[in-house]
Amino acid sequence: MKFNDCGDVRLAEQEDIPQIIDLLKEHFRENGNHTLSENKIIALIALHYNKSGGVIGVIGDRGEKLKGLIILAVTQLWYSDNYILDEISLFVRPECRKSDYAKQLMVFAKKASDTLDLELRISVWSNERTEAKIKLYQRQFKLKGASFNYNEKPKL
Repeated sequence: MKFNDCGDVRLAEQEDIPQIIDLLKEHFRENGNHTLSENKIIALIALHYNKSGGVIGVIGDRGEKLKGLIILAVTQLWYSDNYILDEISLFVRPECRKSDYAKQLMVFAKKASDTLDLELRISVWSNERTEAKIKLYQRQFKLKGASFNYNEKPKL
């Protein structure tokens, strides 16, 4: 899969795995609920590296601390045999947020959707600056639905 015109975003490579895990843990610390399973993170990342239904885009030079990432998974809708491209994680490190990296990752997601000819489902799940993030997403995507939470369990 070729991803031109996506700014600083590149396809993740094998040497990025430790940095991807670090970024996902940071994402969890900021927005996660429940407990963290490193085995689940590794299985998710494997979808990309095994070419078995996942795409990971990263921002940052090889061998250096990554600035952001997006993880997309090919999944089926619960009510259909059709497949979609489901955004699992879009995260930019806090110190890198005064950039257009989030937008670049969204452009990457659109390019992946076009390349794979799959509907893209992308969402905001955030505990910080949620309204501002929603406005950013609305400039890139059509709003469809909303997500709510009840009886949230604390992180252990």
